[in-house]
Amino acid sequence: MKLAEALILRKDLQTRVARIRDRLFANVLVQEGDTPSEDPAELIVRLNETLAELGSLVSKINKTNSSTLLDGKPLADAITERDIALRKVNILREALQKAADRPKRYSQKEIRLLTPLNVRKEEKIVDKLAYEARVLDAKIQAKNWEVDLL
Repeated sequence: MKLAEALILRKDLQTRVARIRDRLFANVLVQEGDTPSEDPAELIVRLNETLAELGSLVSKINKTNSSTLLDGKPLADAITERDIALRKVNILREALQKAADRPKRYSQKEIRLLTPLNVRKEEKIVDKLAYEARVLDAKIQAKNWEVDLL
């Protein structure tokens, strides 16, 4: 199995866990005299099985990411670098959006709000960061389809 296939399976298992969780929550309490639509004990068994499968798969993914090299460093480090870069881009874009959206003043007597940032200059920097993150993400995705899961 390729690493990319394992990542798809991980997403599927996470979705299954969430659905089992919702079904369990919907069936743990019933009105007196009624029966639940599904047996909560059986759902707990299925939850345990699915979580065990997910745990095993995540462990294999982590081992593969740690032992696979991308541009001379572990794939796990590249994933961390990408995730941090994307988080930074999102925060900076939100800040720049806030800086660009100046509130309307209804009269000259109202306090005028200004931004200390050069929005145009900062947007170019953020666009460059976003591009670098996308390039790194493309390399990671390509590697995921090349590498076999350990």
